[in-house]
Amino acid sequence: ARGGVGQLRDMLVEQVKQLPWYDEQVPSAWMRFEEQLVAWQEGGGRTASSELSGGGKLHWMEWEKYREVAHAVGVVEDMVGMCTAFLVEHGALFVPPSRAARYGGPVLAGA
Repeated sequence: ARGGVGQLRDMLVEQVKQLPWYDEQVPSAWMRFEEQLVAWQEGGGRTASSELSGGGKLHWMEWEKYREVAHAVGVVEDMVGMCTAFLVEHGALFVPPSRAARYGGPVLAGA
């Protein structure tokens, strides 16, 4: 029987296998889209003070700009919603339903 770190690793692997996107092939356009969003965020992006980030700044993008960036990297219109859901579940994007209208678009995680 394994113990210690080995057992912990095995338990973590089993937990990861339960995640909704585990073992799914992710379209390369979705990964390029995430990379573009991160680059935009690191370049300054648009920010707003918010209680969601403990009083810090949230980076947000207007929906039209968001869709434009998605299309530019190959995310087709019919897949923008699914790609957004993936990025939210992946932890790269945060779209609070009650806040989306206030910020005018999705909020980038880790801001």
